[in-house]
Amino acid sequence: MYQLIGAEVPGAQVSGTTIRLRGNAINSVNSGQEPLLIVDGTVVGSLEYILPREVASVRVIRDENASIYGARGANGVIVIKMKN
Repeated sequence: MYQLIGAEVPGAQVSGTTIRLRGNAINSVNSGQEPLLIVDGTVVGSLEYILPREVASVRVIRDENASIYGARGANGVIVIKMKN
């Protein structure tokens, strides 16, 4: 899944299981530098167990558009919808 994000998301830098989005707002003190990960409406800490063939869509929300997620969205948000 991490390789898929690195290949398909413009500005995403992926190293192992670490994702950084270029063009983020200033990093939050509490959230580190990784984006918020949301899978089917649920915040997750990792994408390790998601198979790319089960993903319907990947959407990236950045900068002021991510403000609806508060401080957790300061480094961007990756929203993943799974196939049913």
